[in-house]
Amino acid sequence: MRVFLRAVLAGFLVLVWTAVAVTGQDLVLDVTSPWTYGTGGEPETDQYEVETLAESYRITVHQPAHAVTRNFAGLLMIDPERTPVLSMTYRARGLDMRRPELPLLAFWGGQPDNMTTVSYKDIVSDGRRQTVRVDLREILERHDASAEALVYLDLRIHADGDAETPSDFEVFDLRFLADGPFGEGERQEVESRPVRVKAVDEKGRPVAGARVVLDGHLKDYAVTATTDAEGMAVVYPARSELVATRSMVELEREGRASVIFRDLREVGDDRVLTARLLRVQRLSGRVEDESGMPVAGAMGEVWLHVDASTDRRVGWPRFQMSKRVLSDASGHWQSEPLPVLGEEKVLIAWKDGRYLVDQWGGQYSGAATLEQLLDGTAVSVLKRGVAQAGVVRDEAGRPIGGALVATGSDRFASNSPPSTVTDDSGRYRFDNLPEGLTVFTVSSEGHAPELVQVGVEPGAEPLDFTLKPAAVFRIQTVNEEGEPIRAYISPDEWRGFRTIPERLETGEDGVAVYYGPHDEVAFDFFAEDVGDVRGLRLSPNPEGPPHRVVFKAPLTIEVRVTDAETGEPVRTYRAIPGLKFQDHPAQSIHWEHHSVTDVDDERGEAELVFGYPYPFRFVMIESPGYGGVISRAIEEKHGRVSLAFALSPAPDVRYRLADAQGVAEAGMRVYLTTMPYQPYLRNGRVSHSERPYAETDDAGWFSFPPQAQPFALVVAEEAGYLHVLAEDLPEVGEVLRLRPWARVKGRVLVGDSPRDGESVMISVVQPPMVPNVAQDPGPQHQYKVKADEAGYFLADRVPPASIQVGRRVTLSDNAWTSTLNQNFEPEPGETIEVLIGGSGRNLRGTFVWPGDSVPRAPFASVQARLSTWVDPEPMKAVISEMMPEGYEDWTQEERSAFFATEEGTALQERTRELQMEMRSASRHHVFRVESDGSFVIHNVESGTYELEFKAHEPPEGDVCGFGEPTAKFTQRVTVPAFNEGVTYVPEPLELGLMRVDLIQPSLQEGDVAHDFTVPLMDPEAEDPLAGEASFTLSDHRGKVVLIDFWATWCGPCLDETPNLKAVWERHGSDPNFTMIGLSLDDQPKAPAAYAQKQSLGWHQGFLGAWNAATLPEDYGVRGIPSIWLIGPDGRVLVKGLRGDRITQAVTEALSRMPDAVTRAD
Repeated sequence: MRVFLRAVLAGFLVLVWTAVAVTGQDLVLDVTSPWTYGTGGEPETDQYEVETLAESYRITVHQPAHAVTRNFAGLLMIDPERTPVLSMTYRARGLDMRRPELPLLAFWGGQPDNMTTVSYKDIVSDGRRQTVRVDLREILERHDASAEALVYLDLRIHADGDAETPSDFEVFDLRFLADGPFGEGERQEVESRPVRVKAVDEKGRPVAGARVVLDGHLKDYAVTATTDAEGMAVVYPARSELVATRSMVELEREGRASVIFRDLREVGDDRVLTARLLRVQRLSGRVEDESGMPVAGAMGEVWLHVDASTDRRVGWPRFQMSKRVLSDASGHWQSEPLPVLGEEKVLIAWKDGRYLVDQWGGQYSGAATLEQLLDGTAVSVLKRGVAQAGVVRDEAGRPIGGALVATGSDRFASNSPPSTVTDDSGRYRFDNLPEGLTVFTVSSEGHAPELVQVGVEPGAEPLDFTLKPAAVFRIQTVNEEGEPIRAYISPDEWRGFRTIPERLETGEDGVAVYYGPHDEVAFDFFAEDVGDVRGLRLSPNPEGPPHRVVFKAPLTIEVRVTDAETGEPVRTYRAIPGLKFQDHPAQSIHWEHHSVTDVDDERGEAELVFGYPYPFRFVMIESPGYGGVISRAIEEKHGRVSLAFALSPAPDVRYRLADAQGVAEAGMRVYLTTMPYQPYLRNGRVSHSERPYAETDDAGWFSFPPQAQPFALVVAEEAGYLHVLAEDLPEVGEVLRLRPWARVKGRVLVGDSPRDGESVMISVVQPPMVPNVAQDPGPQHQYKVKADEAGYFLADRVPPASIQVGRRVTLSDNAWTSTLNQNFEPEPGETIEVLIGGSGRNLRGTFVWPGDSVPRAPFASVQARLSTWVDPEPMKAVISEMMPEGYEDWTQEERSAFFATEEGTALQERTRELQMEMRSASRHHVFRVESDGSFVIHNVESGTYELEFKAHEPPEGDVCGFGEPTAKFTQRVTVPAFNEGVTYVPEPLELGLMRVDLIQPSLQEGDVAHDFTVPLMDPEAEDPLAGEASFTLSDHRGKVVLIDFWATWCGPCLDETPNLKAVWERHGSDPNFTMIGLSLDDQPKAPAAYAQKQSLGWHQGFLGAWNAATLPEDYGVRGIPSIWLIGPDGRVLVKGLRGDRITQAVTEALSRMPDAVTRAD
């Protein structure tokens, strides 16, 4: 039997070395060399220790540990038909058998979810040697995984050991048996296809003697070859199935290496896989605590996030590489060699239980530059968190041991948030949690889970939990004919969060019993060959019939494409699926380019099948020689939908690309970009793009199919830069010439002298956005250039466009911007010389709170800037004269149509000109405010400025705006004129203590809601406000009232429409409930039209433009959507509702109505 390692897991490279041996037909794993990860880090910790014995591997736990994990196989290609039995010989003592996943061996199959091969029920914890065997074929069948699966074999142990009675688990033997109690698998011979690999150096020259390794880290079993004098090697996979998926090719020679990922189905005898060998270098640095002392024994992981979409030195557009590191006694660490391209994003994850652990399972240090990591000067500072402890008991007051206490609000969006297990006395403790609002979820077998959200802070009181007996959910899954079907069930949302870890599977009868909370849970259901059932809310039902969950057929879109002129089928085309959450112009279609269907059918027909019930789906058809077409919005979620596309002949987007001298070059990449999929250029090189590209041939030609939406062509090569909009392209077949890059060089000074570590930021100035006008789908640029010790810097590959150059200012640990910005428009090939700083005068001051000269504690989020005052009234007057009469009352569609006219285009251009004039006449200084309130503004020229300051709490979730404001300050500041001939004044201008104004907090839960009266819109009327209808909040005292502050220009607001409609459909007929939307649009026509199109049945009030409306300020609305629930007594029940929490909050409030009405009376 041949065994192969797969080197791709979840889209990134896992560097794992595992030893195996073959005895007869069995695959035997070496249990003495596992890969270490999990709680506690390296083997020696205060929680547990490990021992490699003569014939076994033993883990001994001295303190309760959440999870101790060892990997014994990574990653094996196992064929269960050939080795059908997994066998483990072990000895266990004192294990925590109440945890359902402990211990477990994880079997990774053809899907991303773990499959438990050996569960806690299979383990005997009696201290004697035992053997357990499982049939892999049964597991694969149960999980609907592929016959040939990817195996990633983990041993994970939860234990409650202590110093007196430790827990231990000893592994003697792990193997895959060819002949077991379940029979011998059948064998078959398969034919291999060759993979041709060419190794070249960084200049493209062939490299002889490079070792080529195909598919794997098990060097003894991986397929290898050595390149010849021409750099060529031919590798024959021993199994043809290896070429059926994305695979890995490694090359190495004398300190150089390369890694390529490819779908090897694309590589045949006539194709060569070219790999460029790169230098491998070690990264290093130092880790210390907040006091500057070295941290010894800290385990970290260095991640290189490589996006090589335009870097032909590597083969696959994006991948990640990591190396584990361990700090020594002096806090220093060094990685194993890594291939360094020079444009990587480097992230270091420190996972040490002695220090803070966040929702991602560690502390992430991303501040170090690649240069610092290469020269060993990178410093990672580990911070300590805060402690939180408590006790978990049942309703009788008895302690519950073995209960899982987990943190984090979303198990899907987090890596490994901190969690722990209670001891026999029911106690738990976290020592290093992040400070702030934290969700705790407690679960224990046989008990209902409990969830709270509390603020974690130093000196916090104990947080205790009382668990009720588990509630029973009885569920049966059936098809549309009522026949039971096997399905997977995943609890999704509960009490507004996704923290329940269980996943269930029904039997052949479709029945499953879930033991969970006593309140409503939203479930997701999945089954084969049917559409998903998502977000179905169910309540416990211990008696009576089970909840019947009916699976419907998936959405099948039947596509037929014909020639519009001849009616004949178009045989070859691409069908690109897209989706939207709202069918509204403010939201772009998300095109799923990773799910493209390439069709080659003589009838021009294809079927696209979708299981996930997105609100709106689209299909875009592209075919060479025909104009692209986008389908209607498809609202159906199930069944069959037929789409007929008649394509009109159109020329391809075909041009010849050449440099400024007219010289063409093969292999240059041309990106076709559309909104919102612009490529990102970092220092003039494409670092990320979700759009397809074309490569030029030997004569410089490239082509794309005709497009169905506005686009731009972007090229960023050594030979030059190109960014051209579709409407500016010449005739098809013409030559597009690259424009030579510009350069920016100069010096950056702080005050009048250089400062070590300063950087310069260069941004490409985008035209100001004009409402209702399509944006340029061109690239997004990011430039950051580090100055040397004398302050000098040089930036090459700068596009010849309108640019802004300024000094980088760090505002906080994770926020920065630029200041002292200067505008330039370099010509192609021109070098711009810049002096940043060196003139003006420094301003110094301190923000303090009223009545107290001592600066307040750090602010969570601060906006602070000093700006030249420029009167906007002249610009407003010019624009007002050009505006057509009645524009304020136009709908969104009418405004878009106007800006498509010649008059609208002229207005757009004039508006941009005026905005650019204002921008160039104004100087802005953005500055950092320290935690004690002090600040320094460098290099301010003489003149009159406005100093603005506002402090906020961080925004909660996905909102348009900032978080709760806490303080503000505004003051005019005059910098006196300098003496003649003086450009820099060394003495700072002292602004002194600047007392901020506290902002009263917004309405809080429990406060009496402000009464209001607003006009109601009639969506069907020509003038939505022509009627006299109004809504007064106090008229609805005794009811539960849901209030939604929103606007049609706010994307997140529109995303909440399905959730609001769900509330209305469920409770709109309840006499004790009402809803009102409060629009903050400029004019009523747009929200009225949206309400009519979406069939919004609840009241729609109109407040008008946000900057003129007073009610949002009364309620403390800082960002929208802002959704409030008012109780029958007129007090705020909940604010800041989003998603499924809206329905949940309304349901809970209405369930308490009898008591609530009594209190209101």
